[in-house]
Amino acid sequence: MTLTSVIFDYGAAMKNVLTEIANGVKSGEMPLSMANGAVYLADFRDRVSEEVETQIAELTEQLIAGEITYTTQYDVE
Repeated sequence: MTLTSVIFDYGAAMKNVLTEIANGVKSGEMPLSMANGAVYLADFRDRVSEEVETQIAELTEQLIAGEITYTTQYDVE
């Protein structure tokens, strides 16, 4: 069994916010997503086969492209 973890990179998210502020955009939000580089999986490549690594890369691309959708407890109004 291989375990990994999701990394929430607040530094990347803050860089995005500061770039927006510098460009005059002040949304008041700091989104964390795979698309903006603020969320990613911890390194697992030395513990899985190349086939599994390829599948994870494909799923990651589908998530970023919005082809796979999901909801969280924060989506409930």
